[in-house]
Amino acid sequence: MRNRLERLMGEKSKYLKAGTFHSFSAMILRRDGEAIGIPQDFVIMDDDDQLNLI
Repeated sequence: MRNRLERLMGEKSKYLKAGTFHSFSAMILRRDGEAIGIPQDFVIMDDDDQLNLI
């Protein structure tokens, strides 16, 4: 995705935030999540973590 943006936009592309929906959401939550009670150091649990929690 990043390579395609670089080809299309050239130097301007370095100012863009590009990533998956999940990485973009995590970035916003790390930046602004404390406003809704989510600490910046929250952890996203993978499948194994979820099973171990149960």
